Amino acid sequence: MEDRVTVLSDVGKFEGVGYIHFTDDKDLATIVFDDLSDVTAHDLLADKPIRLIVSGSYYELYTALVQEYDNLNKSLSVYNIVNQEEQLNEDLKVEIEEQINIVYIKQGDIVSLDAITRDISAGGFCFATDKELDFDKKYEVVFNFFDEPLLVNFNIVRKIDRNIKNQKLYGCQFLDLSQHAEEEIRRKVFQIVAQKRRMRRQ
Repeated sequence: MEDRVTVLSDVGKFEGVGYIHFTDDKDLATIVFDDLSDVTAHDLLADKPIRLIVSGSYYELYTALVQEYDNLNKSLSVYNIVNQEEQLNEDLKVEIEEQINIVYIKQGDIVSLDAITRDISAGGFCFATDKELDFDKKYEVVFNFFDEPLLVNFNIVRKIDRNIKNQKLYGCQFLDLSQHAEEEIRRKVFQIVAQKRRMRRQ
């Protein structure tokens, strides 16, 4: 069985996406990159540690070592695979404060409001605004802090009380994410995690 996989360096740098095929005991795997993945042999030297975010009907994080990269066929063999399930659960949400613009329809009119993100994960995000928002609406937001702007739909699933004057916090869930957007968000999350870990080690 093959699942989608996002390949990152051990410090969270995006390497590429494709499909992964595990051996039965999951100690070895072969990854075939998509044509759009710009991966070179220099990026994937033998014995280099990497991280694998595998998505099927679930998400799993693995660490592994590069065994061999076939540049002609864009095929990567990895070994010493370790499941990092606890780390994935811990890492999926990261704090991030960025200005965003949210758009929605109210009584037939297009409404636009400014907000600030508080955190983001592979499944949604939290933002702060001074506006009172409804739970039964579909919202749009453009994330301009990625490598390329991402337009995503979301709905509000909870309001978070923080007793901050004139500020309301909303927890949101992404809706109908494209595969590309989902991979870009996940990549950004893990890049932020890697940056924070490097700062803690310094």
